[in-house]
Amino acid sequence: MFGFDKSDLNVASKVSLNNLVTILNKYPDTDIEVQGHTDNVGTSSYNMNLSLRRATAVSSYCQFKVFPMQEHLQKLWRNSSQL
Repeated sequence: MFGFDKSDLNVASKVSLNNLVTILNKYPDTDIEVQGHTDNVGTSSYNMNLSLRRATAVSSYCQFKVFPMQEHLQKLWRNSSQL
């Protein structure tokens, strides 16, 4: 979904998320959890921030396409040491 050290969605990711959005719009009472993850390269603090940016990128993309997404979304972020 993301390149190394990146938090921007690539084209393939957007295609996958658009499929998810279709399902969420069909079943509007569905709750989802978005988790951002990283590898173990870099400091724990840096990876936590990258994980947050990744989770935010996914949830923000979906929020603009699903209504009312805010009340059905939980966003989490972790680095590899927390798994």
